[in-house]
Amino acid sequence: MPIRFADISWPAARRYWLVNARVPLCLLDDKLASVSAGDGEGVTGVDLLIEDGNLARVECAGADRDQTTARVDVGGRQVWPTLVDLHAHLDKGHTVERSPNVDGTFHQARLAA
Repeated sequence: MPIRFADISWPAARRYWLVNARVPLCLLDDKLASVSAGDGEGVTGVDLLIEDGNLARVECAGADRDQTTARVDVGGRQVWPTLVDLHAHLDKGHTVERSPNVDGTFHQARLAA
């Protein structure tokens, strides 16, 4: 039976490995991606070293690890970086002169449109 996400025990340690993780090959550097076979979905197994809440290292899955560092088995789940919604409203560019936001508030910006 697969590990339920709710049942994963997250360590309090500042340094631990996420093991049995899967990531898209397109998110890996060329060196690691070249040695990873990937599957039909373009995803490969990796182990991720987390230090102080940040990704410190990515290694091929199952490599010999320091057994003193905590390990968290994520059960083959995909791990992605934080998704950020970077976008621009091209129809709003260069409109300051035509539609000024007098007081700089959100409400005024909506009215200026």
